[in-house]
Amino acid sequence: MEPSIEEKNLYFSGLPSCPRLVARSNFHVIFKPSNGGGRFWPVKKYLSPMSLNHKIAALWDGGPLRKDIINALDGINWKAIEILRLGFHRDPDRPEQPEPEHPHVLLVSVANTTWSQGFPAVMSCRRIMEWYGLDDIHCEMKESVVEHSPSTPHEAPLLAPN
Repeated sequence: MEPSIEEKNLYFSGLPSCPRLVARSNFHVIFKPSNGGGRFWPVKKYLSPMSLNHKIAALWDGGPLRKDIINALDGINWKAIEILRLGFHRDPDRPEQPEPEHPHVLLVSVANTTWSQGFPAVMSCRRIMEWYGLDDIHCEMKESVVEHSPSTPHEAPLLAPN
């Protein structure tokens, strides 16, 4: 199911670069902004490093998983492939709420990719995760803009006279 414009724009709300969602394999999870007094606001997300105790750590660094994922993204203009934890901030006004989920995610950053291109790729990545027994890891694809900062060349430092 292609995400709505609202979901594309708000799904990664809270991340510093405000990326847009392209596609995700966990499309069965309904995207709903939170209700804030009659207005709807997205729940802010945040990223954190992958747990080194998770099964994916050994498979990604030392096994063929990484190569299989890269092959599944053939034809996609990807910029980065990261395994991170993507979670929600707890609402400080509602301490009775359970701790929000903070699952591991295969996050693919892309340039100029449509949903019709990205969705088959994220589903292929998801099938690969399942094949490796990583049923808890979904794939999400976001737009990425790489900006190069201008810099002036620095001269080599001068040696101090003796």
